[in-house]
Amino acid sequence: MFIQPINITSIQIVAVQPELADAKRLDFLRANEDVSIGNHYYIVKVYLENRFAASPVLPHLYIGSEEIPMYTGFKSGLYFKVYNPKFFDEHAGESFCFSLDGQTFLDTGVKLPEKPQAISTVPRMDSSTRIPGVTFSSEESISEVLPTKDEVLRQ
Repeated sequence: MFIQPINITSIQIVAVQPELADAKRLDFLRANEDVSIGNHYYIVKVYLENRFAASPVLPHLYIGSEEIPMYTGFKSGLYFKVYNPKFFDEHAGESFCFSLDGQTFLDTGVKLPEKPQAISTVPRMDSSTRIPGVTFSSEESISEVLPTKDEVLRQ
């Protein structure tokens, strides 16, 4: 089968606060992997020039030779989740590729960037907009937190 050209316009990696299922997966990794994992995961947003054509078969996404087992679309492209930060250490600089059969690959020429060194946060509420009766454990938790998956995918 033939894959039409897939043009990636940019890649964005964002640390995200976990939902319940994500938090359970992080807990599992902490208990079973020899890696330090924070209380967040990453969303890798892949911006595409054009959306995939309607087809009963979507191409498989690879970074280097590793298949990304699950990716999902958003309005400007596709995204996938990364729970283990070692993924970036192992694959930074490797190409994004697509394949329909796991044998023939379309190399996009775009490479996975390194994991961001700084984690971006989004402003929440300042002390002048506190909700009566609601307390926070620290001033930092009031002013800034990681974005949610929904916030990241709306951007």
